[in-house]
Amino acid sequence: MRIEGNAYTAFFGLDATSFQIGQNSNFRSITFHSGSGMPERMRILPSGNVGIGIATPALQSGGTGLHIHGSSASEIKLTNTTSGTGALNGVAFVTDGNSFTLNNRSPGAMYF
Repeated sequence: MRIEGNAYTAFFGLDATSFQIGQNSNFRSITFHSGSGMPERMRILPSGNVGIGIATPALQSGGTGLHIHGSSASEIKLTNTTSGTGALNGVAFVTDGNSFTLNNRSPGAMYF
């Protein structure tokens, strides 16, 4: 399905292997909204940077990546079928105020 307006085109598509969402501008982002009042929850910039909880994702490296912003804490959590999917399972990278922790919430070693 194509949506056209203001000299730009957006599309939703489906092929044999994927559901596609896109737009043809180097100046516009793709945004996702949910909840009461439909606030923005996630943004993909034309550069490929992704922001969750922030409309202007910024990275120290200047490269492409993910920026998560929370009002009090942010977390990236990794789980699998062995570790389980609960709050006390897996590995989590957590920032809370000025602190950063790496939590191994599953049995087993962490290697660096």
